[in-house]
Amino acid sequence: MASTSAHFARLRDFIKLDFPLGFPVKIGIPLFHVLNVRMTFGNVNGCSTAEETVSQNVEGTQADPASQFTNFEVDQSVFEIPKSYHVQDSGRNVHLQDEDYEIMQFAIQQSLLESSRNQELSGPASNGGISPTHSSEAQYERALQESLLTSTEGLCPGALGETSHFDSDLQLAIELSAKELGEQELRLQEEEAELQQVLQLSLTER
Repeated sequence: MASTSAHFARLRDFIKLDFPLGFPVKIGIPLFHVLNVRMTFGNVNGCSTAEETVSQNVEGTQADPASQFTNFEVDQSVFEIPKSYHVQDSGRNVHLQDEDYEIMQFAIQQSLLESSRNQELSGPASNGGISPTHSSEAQYERALQESLLTSTEGLCPGALGETSHFDSDLQLAIELSAKELGEQELRLQEEEAELQQVLQLSLTER
């Protein structure tokens, strides 16, 4: 196309046009893309690793392909667990399922210990006998022991050692917490005694 063509003149005039600010201008450039697609279909459910067996009928003639597809059977070896796999659990989570139950038992024991300490701080019973609180605590402790025995009886033999180890750890934690609570109460009693002494000294000085 020559430079003196009318198309170039129109393009030059279009470029030199002074459009006002904000004038809507839309230039559309059509683009055509041609895509050549080739689609193939195959037996996606076919087993590529299975051995091809030739099924024959009673007379010894080869069966048709349709009967071969209908008589296809999956090898049972694909459902077997490989020898490299091993059980990571080995019965350890049997007792972990009762973790909430153990936490509840621990909370009950802690509440019993706190109630017994409060009873000791409040003083003995007025009639000199066994108070109802002590009898109820004894019943609670007996019920806890029986529940723990029944829960351990249902465990498998492989997990009995781990259960006893867990119970010993739980008992140790209970004893340590009880000891810590006792020391804390002793410190509180000492602080209260010192406060009483300070108050008495301040009153006598006045």
